[in-house]
Amino acid sequence: MAINTDFLVRCINTLESACEHLQQREPSDELYDIFRAASVKEFELVLEQSGRLLTKRLRP
Repeated sequence: MAINTDFLVRCINTLESACEHLQQREPSDELYDIFRAASVKEFELVLEQSGRLLTKRLRP
């Protein structure tokens, strides 16, 4: 059974991009807060998607 990981890969790439942009900002910068929030949200999506894919794989 093949599992489609396209969405997971996209989330991981977005998380990496948000983290890179976050590191380029100063904590006092308004964009710092935006990239921090994006990093947290993308991490949550990666965690959730990983759990779903793992469940699909282990179920059979």
